[in-house]
Order: sequence, then structure tokens, then C-alpha cells
Amino acid sequence: MDDFRNLVFDIRYLTKHLPKHAHKAYEIIFVLDGELHYFVDDRTYQLMPGSIICICANSMHQNVTLDQKKYKAIMIRYSKDFIQNHADTADNATFFYSYYYKTRALKLSQLQSDQVKDLCLELFTEFNSHDRDYEYVCYALLIQLLIRVKRIGLLGHEDSRVDYPNYLHMKISKIAGYINGHFKEPIVLREVAEKFHISEYYLSRNFRVVTGFSFNEYLNTTRVNMAKKLLKETNYNITRIAEEVGFNTITHFGRTFRKVVGVSPKAYRIQS
Repeated sequence: MDDFRNLVFDIRYLTKHLPKHAHKAYEIIFVLDGELHYFVDDRTYQLMPGSIICICANSMHQNVTLDQKKYKAIMIRYSKDFIQNHADTADNATFFYSYYYKTRALKLSQLQSDQVKDLCLELFTEFNSHDRDYEYVCYALLIQLLIRVKRIGLLGHEDSRVDYPNYLHMKISKIAGYINGHFKEPIVLREVAEKFHISEYYLSRNFRVVTGFSFNEYLNTTRVNMAKKLLKETNYNITRIAEEVGFNTITHFGRTFRKVVGVSPKAYRIQS
């Protein structure tokens, strides 16, 4: 998998399946042709030609359409640094990415789609040209794209909403949403299956199909992501953080955190 830890700006065609991942960069995917299913945080989005999804930084996501022949899409990634390095003030920089603190997906009208497509393709051409001052041109085009998508989103038309691919994706997405809202509580597969009136086997099998995670893997990743936030933004000790995010022992928390993040909670706090 590509290493995006130090990414500032990148644009490319989405030409391969990317397994579940998260990164500090913001991500924009615009579908040019075909149908792309993308799982972000707690739901799947059905992206048709002219659809765009803007994924906020540190969101867990993955392409769940395994056959690349079924779609053609362009993918843009940019960090806060790319905006801040070119904006004249921090406040101006915040204006351009604050709308994207939440993942947003939109179906565009033909006119909107044509305008966004032109911007994306011009960005792609400029980025790969490496002509003199190309970074400044990319910045200007990206700002245009961000503002255009923001304006479309703020209109909030009913026909701009992106659907679930099918009933199964909607059902599993609701279960993922339930996990996100109750991860601090004891959660077990059997009880969740009963709550949503399905069998354990159906939930276990289809949760992985839709999200790319096993049920427990998703639960643990959700808890660890919240722990990362608390480690960076609070002075809570490790034991309290483990309790806050739903782990019943500090040992289980430490082992799971290291498995997901690659370092211990203490080391992550120091690095952050």
C-alpha cells in the first residue's frame, strides 16, 4: 500500500483496489464512468458517473468494488499543509478545508459534473506536467474545486444525495453506525445480530463483504481511532482512555492498539 504519511498533494486515476486504510490527507474521488462502491467510516456509498465523494482526514475507508473494469475515477489527495503553505493566513486556510471535516458524497447535475470534471482533468494535467510553478496552479485549481463542491453541497437538493448500493449495504451500514454510537459499551456479535433481527452467521459473513472488516476488527478499529483522538487532545492517562473507549483491561487495550496502529499508546502520544 502507498505511504501517504508525508503526502502534501497527489492526483491520479484510481486504477487498483486499495485495502482499508486511513491517512492524514483529505481525499476526493470523482467518478468518470461506471459504478464505484466506497465504504467510509460507517456506510457504503454508491458512486455513479458524475458523483463525487470528499473524505475527511483520518477516516477509515476502502474501495469495495474489486473489479476496476467496472469504473473509471480520478482521485485527489491533499493535506492541510498544501493549503496552509499557499494561503496567506491560517484563517484563510481553515476556510478552504473546514467544510470537509465531515465526509460528503454528492450526485451532480450534468452541468455541475462537467464543471467538476474539467477542473479535475486540468488538475491532473497540470500536476503531471511539472511545468514551472505548477504547484501554485494546482493550488489555485484545487481551491476552485473545493469551493465549487462546497457550494453544490450547501444547496442540499434531494436529488444530490448518494444512495446505498442495495439493501444489504444499507443494513450493514446501519449496524456499523450502531457500533460507532455505542463502542464505549460492551458489544458482542450475538447481541447485535439479535438487535437487528438477523443471524450471527449472516452478520459475520456480510459485515466483511460490505465493509472489508470482520465485525470485531471494525469494533476494535473504531475504539482505537477514538483512543488516538484522546491521546492527542487530552491529558487522560492510558488507563482512563482504555476505559473511555470500551476496553475492559489495559492489557487488551495496549495489545489491540499496537496491532492497529503499529506502536504502543504511550509511543503514539509522544509521536503526536
